[in-house]
Amino acid sequence: MTGIRADLVRGGTSRGVFVHLDDLPTGRAERDRLVLALLGTPDPMQVDGLGGGHSSTSKLVAVRASTAPGADLDYLFLQVGIDEPVVDDSGNCGNLSYAVGPWGIERGLAAPGAVRLRNLNTGRILVSTARPGPGPGPYPTGTSVDVDHLDPAGADGRHALPTGSAVDHWRWRRGTLPVTVADVTSPVLMVRAEDLGRTGHESRAALAADTELLADLERVRAELAAELGHTGPGGPSRAVPRIAILAGPRSSDRDVETRSVSLQRVHHAVPGTSAMCVAAASRIAGTVACDVAGGVTGPGPATVRVGHLRGVLEVRTDAHGAAAGRRIGSVGVTGTARTLLTGTAQVPHGEERP
Repeated sequence: MTGIRADLVRGGTSRGVFVHLDDLPTGRAERDRLVLALLGTPDPMQVDGLGGGHSSTSKLVAVRASTAPGADLDYLFLQVGIDEPVVDDSGNCGNLSYAVGPWGIERGLAAPGAVRLRNLNTGRILVSTARPGPGPGPYPTGTSVDVDHLDPAGADGRHALPTGSAVDHWRWRRGTLPVTVADVTSPVLMVRAEDLGRTGHESRAALAADTELLADLERVRAELAAELGHTGPGGPSRAVPRIAILAGPRSSDRDVETRSVSLQRVHHAVPGTSAMCVAAASRIAGTVACDVAGGVTGPGPATVRVGHLRGVLEVRTDAHGAAAGRRIGSVGVTGTARTLLTGTAQVPHGEERP
C-alpha cells in the first residue's frame, strides 16, 4: 500500500478527492494508474476506492500554490471513469471549482480573501471569494463561494462557437439535427428537446431509460469531440463536450430548462460548466440556447437562470459587442463547498489490485 494525503470534499452538487498536486507522479501513465486505484476504477460501484459510482462523485482535484503571475493557486481537475479505466483532463469542473479556494486556504496554500485560481486544464483564471451566510442550491451547508470565470470563452484555443457557426446540422437518424456547440468554461453540445421528440422536462429516470436516444446522442457527441480535437489514446474524449438538452421554462423562476448528460449518464442536477455555457450561449444570437431562452438582449451584465432537476442555478454573465458575435467577458456562479473528511488514503500497488 502507498499512503497519500487526501481529503473528500463537496463542491456544489459534486464530490471529489482533493490532493496536493506535488504528491502526484509527474508522468501521465503513472499518475493515471494511481488515480484509478485511488477512486476504485474500473468498478461500477467503485467499492475499493473513494469514488461514488457516479460521474458527479468520480472526480479528483490536485492543488498547489501557484508561482504564475496573477494567480494564487493552480489546480488540475481529473474526471475519472467508473466502469472503464479512463482519466480525462480535457475540461474543468464548475461544481468542484467552488471548493478549490476554500480548500487552499484551509491547507495554508493561499491567504484568506479573494483567491485567484489558475485552472491547468484550460489555462483560464477564476476568482474565488468566500462570503458569509447560507449558500444557495440543494446543499446549503459549508462555505458560500462566488466563483467568477474571467475571459472564459474558447478554453480549447478557439472562440465561444468553436465550429464557427451558431447552429450546425448534424447527421441524425434519417435526417439532420440542429445543434449548437459552445465553449464557455467547457465545450457543450446543445440540442432542443422538441427536436428529439421530448419535452425537456422528463425525470432523470425516464431519460436514463431512453437508452436508444442516449446512444444516438453519444454518437453525435463523440463525432463532434473528434472533429474538435478532443481525443486521446483511447479515441474521442468521453468527458467533453457534455450534452445539454434544452427546453423553455414551465415556471417563472427560470429562463431555460436543461437536462444534462455527462459520461453517458444523465446528470442528477447540472454540471456547473454546462450551466455557465448554456447561459452564455443564450446571449449569442442564433444559438439553440438563445432560441429556447428567448435571448437576453443588450450588452453588459445579466443573470440567466438555468433550471435543472434539482432546482435553479443563477449564472452571472457579462457580454460585449453585437448580439451575433458577442464576446463573453466573464461568467460567474455562487454555490457552497465543505471538506467532508481529511486523512491519508491507502492506495494499493498494481499487483494488489483485483
